[in-house]
Amino acid sequence: MALDGRGTGAVAGCLKFAERPPTPEKIRRFRVDNTPGSHLRHWGLAQDSGPAEDFTFGVKMDRAPVDVLNKEQLSRVQSFVRERSEAVYDSNKREPLGKPASHGHKLPDKVMSPDFKHGVTTKSGEAAFALLFPSAGSGLDGAETKENKERYKKSHGDYDPGEQVSRNYTIKGVDDLRNVSFGTQKAPKEGGLGGTAITDGVRKAINPDTANPSGVAASQVCPKVVADFQQRNSDFLGKPRQLTKGFEHMNEGQTFGRPSWLEKEGVVRDTARACILGYYDPVDQLPDADLEKPVLRGAAPTSVLEDSSRKYGAPSCRTDKPPPKLRSVADMCNYGDDVVPPLQH
Repeated sequence: MALDGRGTGAVAGCLKFAERPPTPEKIRRFRVDNTPGSHLRHWGLAQDSGPAEDFTFGVKMDRAPVDVLNKEQLSRVQSFVRERSEAVYDSNKREPLGKPASHGHKLPDKVMSPDFKHGVTTKSGEAAFALLFPSAGSGLDGAETKENKERYKKSHGDYDPGEQVSRNYTIKGVDDLRNVSFGTQKAPKEGGLGGTAITDGVRKAINPDTANPSGVAASQVCPKVVADFQQRNSDFLGKPRQLTKGFEHMNEGQTFGRPSWLEKEGVVRDTARACILGYYDPVDQLPDADLEKPVLRGAAPTSVLEDSSRKYGAPSCRTDKPPPKLRSVADMCNYGDDVVPPLQH
């Protein structure tokens, strides 16, 4: 309890707390100072004084910067020897100094002519403004023409909504591919094609039962075990799937379990209430004979068991035993000679 100046536990004294001690100097440099405007400094540099105001970084040299930046002055013989030494490098061959890079391409002779020019020559007298801002109808304004539309279909796939994609395939002897049907048109017979025409081929392939004249599947005779297996493992529309096994031939009124109303010796024993409360005999429901009574089993004399002043167990302070001369650190026993701790709140 906090005490005020008069030594009493008043409310004002309880609300006055001691000032928090400052951070020790030896660990202050490891703390992060979150004071606004303070300069964050690494803890490894916290105790360093830092460089002087006139300190200059770098290495002092006796040579002037002009001498360092100027190219080394070589004689003609030294320059020739250095060029021969650097001629073995691939970068010196492909990218010579002062010349365009060479990638090893062999161009035609007309391209090597100094009068050769790349690009398409424009008409003489055509202004640059007309090329940058073409007029309507000139063919360069990007108008919606058939040629421009076909060009964008080929380059960007710019088909109209719902328009069929056409790759403009051409087949010899076929004028319009949209009117061509691929595949066999007549049923084969002995000796080659020439039978009756096939109709509804895809529908018959998906549903073979429609191939019959009556439209109903032909009767098939199979073992009953196979039919029962299909009946149990198939999913029928509007009916639950049978996940159990062996109950295919049960009646609709079949009840599982054991009947619970069986009278034995005039007592209904198999009800839910009897299972919860029990159905003991009146003799078994009587209280125990030793209830609230001592049971003497010969462990101690009667005088000892009936003595009300007798206390069982070992006391916490073993004053009945003399303390050892040299007490072990692991000895937790109190021999009555321990210091009584003060009362703590």
